[in-house]
Amino acid sequence: IQLKALPGYGIRKIKIRSGTSQRDHIARSSGHYPVLFYKGKTEAMEEKVLDWETFTQVDMRVGTIEEVQEFPEARNPAYKLKINFGEEIGIRWSSAQITLRYTPEDLLGKQIVAVVNFPPKRIAGFKSQCLVLGAVEGKDVVVLQTSTPVKNGLPIS
Repeated sequence: IQLKALPGYGIRKIKIRSGTSQRDHIARSSGHYPVLFYKGKTEAMEEKVLDWETFTQVDMRVGTIEEVQEFPEARNPAYKLKINFGEEIGIRWSSAQITLRYTPEDLLGKQIVAVVNFPPKRIAGFKSQCLVLGAVEGKDVVVLQTSTPVKNGLPIS
C-alpha cells in the first residue's frame, strides 16, 4: 500500500495490534485525537463534540402512536405512524423503518421519542413530519420509549 499525506495530516507509520496480526496505519500528526487510515478507509477515533446551544435547538418530544399503517410504496419496509404530541404540537405523521422488530399492533399506544423540528420530508409521496428516534444496528431499530407513561409533548433534555 502506498501512503500519501492528506492536507493537515502527516505520515507517521505506527503499528497497531488488531487481533493476532499487526497492521500499518497512518496517524494524524496534529490535534488531540488520532484519526487512523488503513487501506483507504478512515477509522475516526475522534469524538464529535456538540456544544450545548446546538443541542438545545433539537426539539425532542414524547408522543403516543395512535395509528399505524403499512407503507408498501416505501423503498425499504416501513410504517406510517400517526403520533400525538399533545396540545402544543398536535398530531404529526412519520415514516419509520421499524418493521423488523415491530408489528403494527406492537406499536399502537406506545410512547416514543421523536425530533419534531426537522422540516417535513417527502418519502414515496408521503410527508413525514417528525423523526422517530431509535437505537440502530444494521437494519434493526429499537424505538426509544418512555419507561413510565408521561404527558404527550413533554420535551427531552
